[in-house]
Amino acid sequence: MVIIGAGPTGLGAASCLDDLGLANWIVLESQAYAGGLSASFRRNGFIWDIGGHIYFSSLPRYKAFLSRILNKRKWRKHLRKTFVNLGDRWVPYPFQTNLAFLSKEQQWECLRGLIRLYTSGTKVDNTNFLTFIKTHFGEGITNLFLRPYNTKLWAFPLEKLGTDWITERVTPLDLEDVLYNVLNRRKDNTWGPNNTFYYPSHGGTGEVWRTLAHSLPPEKIQYNSKVSGISTRNRTVTLSSGERFGYDFLINTMPLTQLIEMSDQIQLKSCLKHLNHSRLFIVGIALKKPVPNKIRNFCWMYFPGADSPFYRATILSNYSPQNVPEGYWSLLLEVSGSSFRPLQTENLIDKCLSSCLTAGMIHSLKDVCDIWTFQTEYGYPTPTKERKTAVDQLLKALEREHIYSRGRFGTWKYEIGNMDHSYLQGMETVERIFLGQEETVFKY
Repeated sequence: MVIIGAGPTGLGAASCLDDLGLANWIVLESQAYAGGLSASFRRNGFIWDIGGHIYFSSLPRYKAFLSRILNKRKWRKHLRKTFVNLGDRWVPYPFQTNLAFLSKEQQWECLRGLIRLYTSGTKVDNTNFLTFIKTHFGEGITNLFLRPYNTKLWAFPLEKLGTDWITERVTPLDLEDVLYNVLNRRKDNTWGPNNTFYYPSHGGTGEVWRTLAHSLPPEKIQYNSKVSGISTRNRTVTLSSGERFGYDFLINTMPLTQLIEMSDQIQLKSCLKHLNHSRLFIVGIALKKPVPNKIRNFCWMYFPGADSPFYRATILSNYSPQNVPEGYWSLLLEVSGSSFRPLQTENLIDKCLSSCLTAGMIHSLKDVCDIWTFQTEYGYPTPTKERKTAVDQLLKALEREHIYSRGRFGTWKYEIGNMDHSYLQGMETVERIFLGQEETVFKY
């Protein structure tokens, strides 16, 4: 068996093969490190992640894995303290259940939108994501937060997004709860599976995946091995170096679009026009203490406003003091782009710093001691309306050729693209192939 990629999905598959005592397998990783988009990097004493990754899950098997891979002393537990930035206001997240922290004018704008939905008997319209948020949350909440934030995040027209991905990704809303919270100025931040989360004490998010990779036979993971061609006719994988590997089964975790492009399945390429994705530009800012008081205890913050280039900011040093040298702190910013809205990288760092100053997240540019950047072509698979039909057709055709494409970009399913989903997809694919067991995380 050949596994393409040593991210959470590929390592999950590899660890399952190792546990089953199977020996005829290899992982091919294009980078010099394990972890994929969940890797971490050290520079000048600072730890940087590729975005604000945290550990949480409702899946017992994944939670058991986390307890096994790092013991209790190597984890830090956090209560989520997350806010939405609206100019000079920090509104607790989820936004739609914390309207009490808006100005009176903004509160009325949001409540009026909800009241109009209820009094008119408007039914939720699932035609696309934009009609969904308008008919479920009203014009006020849509215009103040949901539309501008999601437009920044996806870098894609919201009317072209479907709604089959939102179950655990968009906070539901109850009018009675909203009104109660406003009248009593009650903070409500309990929603979601990540309201309590964990983070490694040392090494950043990537510590888990480095530890898992090191637990496997070293000769089974081949780094710096970029796949350039796949022959389903001969069941071979070819590297850019010319090295070739035969397989009986292939587990793929690289982007589904890349897999199809480099394979001999020419008839499938017409489906690729329906698969879109966003790109990510990460900016890590290393700073001298103190942290500004207003954000000192925050975990991460959402920025819907057009005046800031980033959609999310994370105080990475709050996750673990070991992420920074003593006397320093760190801020991680995420900027997205796509073929519809290209990443504007010119002067991007200066614009990010300026926005941080305006929002009061940085006292002075004199406090900045280092800047780390990371750019990746594949940040999020875009949940377009046409996606499911195209993906199902591609994955079923590949399985007929003994190729199982899994993981965030392997399935092109954002809704099962977290680390827990990805790791378990790898394990369950192996168990399906060799034990005949049904997959529970990935489903058509």
